[in-house]
Amino acid sequence: MQKENLVDFCSAGGLVTAVAPVVIDCGGLWIGWSGLHTEEPLEFIPESDPDDKAPTAGLLSKQVVAVHIPEREFDDFYNGCCNGTFWPLFHSMPDRAVFKAHTWEAYCRVNKEFANSTLEALRKSVKGLDEEEKYETCPVVWIHDYQLLVAATTIRQVVEEEKLRCKLAFFLHIPFPSWDIMRLFPWDDEILQGMLVVLTVCLNGFYNMNSKAISSCRGKKHIAARD
Repeated sequence: MQKENLVDFCSAGGLVTAVAPVVIDCGGLWIGWSGLHTEEPLEFIPESDPDDKAPTAGLLSKQVVAVHIPEREFDDFYNGCCNGTFWPLFHSMPDRAVFKAHTWEAYCRVNKEFANSTLEALRKSVKGLDEEEKYETCPVVWIHDYQLLVAATTIRQVVEEEKLRCKLAFFLHIPFPSWDIMRLFPWDDEILQGMLVVLTVCLNGFYNMNSKAISSCRGKKHIAARD
């Protein structure tokens, strides 16, 4: 795709409205899907239109990292697993959830891709802070919503192996199901582990959802959960 054919525009949604201004103000990075199905990873990110009033308008191209997802992979990940499985399951409608191994595998691969892009950005960020002798400054990695439930597992593993400093946070923007529903998912261990490896977990409707999440973890005797 030619550079001149690319246009920067804002997606609608609460995530963009709430988080984008924070990323802009602190000079952080926004890591996400480009919104395009291209044969090769997108290397060029256009700048925002000067007249753009959207929440992301202040994001410079150097603050955006585009994650490449092939079209078929995206369909299995987003329509198959995210919307076909997690959306109904987490909204306590298990009879509408579809469990397919190949869509779950696509979900894991996409999460791994996001994790790798995040780790690459984190390495550069930590290196830059060290060069400025800001050794006490600890980058925050904010992982958002049910599309990235297992990304933190890879990030945590590599962070510990490479001794990269960072704080991991995860926010779930949809309800978390009770244990009797969560356990219906064949790979529930991976989901719960992905949430437990972060330092801070924020759940929509905090008290009730937090109780359900802890209950699910305690339902798996080999997974430790703390109040």
